[in-house]
Amino acid sequence: LIYKNLTKSSIYSCFAEYYQNTNKEVSEKYYLKSNKLISDLQRDSIYQRQEFTKSVIKFFEEPEIDKISKKIPVNLGEGLIFIIGMPRSGTTLTESIIATSEDCIAGGEKVFFSVNCRPIIKQYQNGNLKYEALLKLGAAYLDLIDIQRKGKKIFIDKMPENYLYYKFIQISLPLAKFIHVYRDPWDNAISLFKQNYVNEITYASSFFGIALEYANYEHLMKRWGDEEGQNILDVNYQDLVTNTEDVANEIWNFCNLPGKYEKFKRKEYFAQTASKHQVRKEIYTSSLNKTEFTDYYEDFKKDFEEQRQYWKNN
Repeated sequence: LIYKNLTKSSIYSCFAEYYQNTNKEVSEKYYLKSNKLISDLQRDSIYQRQEFTKSVIKFFEEPEIDKISKKIPVNLGEGLIFIIGMPRSGTTLTESIIATSEDCIAGGEKVFFSVNCRPIIKQYQNGNLKYEALLKLGAAYLDLIDIQRKGKKIFIDKMPENYLYYKFIQISLPLAKFIHVYRDPWDNAISLFKQNYVNEITYASSFFGIALEYANYEHLMKRWGDEEGQNILDVNYQDLVTNTEDVANEIWNFCNLPGKYEKFKRKEYFAQTASKHQVRKEIYTSSLNKTEFTDYYEDFKKDFEEQRQYWKNN
């Protein structure tokens, strides 16, 4: 069953892309078929991510965190830029813009914080408090990227899911800066749904799963953004693609980047993610105000608002 579903979902995804520009109805049918097969393989409840998000918030409300954070050197993280947000929200495009800066290297999507912070929260959920692990995170990350950094002043980590681990990064690397890219929820949902994510992003195979995760993410970013002393610059994807130079200048000022944004350099950038082909094209606005999967829009909107209300009530 697993082999059959994985194979057929990939085939349907290829058909969906093939028909995308010639027959929208057929294309959507194949996207739906592909994601249904992926959904049938999943065994973990998508609500687990909601519980995980709640545990992240509770973890950083523990009084022990302040004591630990005071022991971390305040000079760690200089020159590090983390680009965070929902997947398919414009993080790769943002990386390609910043990568035109002098003395800068794009490090791609590092799984370091996912690998090291998820077990801490899991242990916390099970009643095992491992606060001391925070003391080693920053230095361990710097050791990991040292070779790839090649002595460059600026290093970019564009793992979108690091929004879940923002507080871990902010405490362990106090001088790091964060670019938070956000996109219209429905546009973002369609873009996620149209990617053939099997293991990487489990919630992306249903619009309900995406609505739930987007509400989790939105609440978490608002929570951290409301705190004082946060090194977060919010970037609207619509502004990014319609007023690219203005947004680039804002990023340059926020991150104190050397040099300036040069449009022709951006097109030479090669990404290693699902956006690798799109990012080398001209920046376009066709990804705004999407009109696909219209039969699912009202349900998505309703589910999203219900999940937003859930967070308000909790």
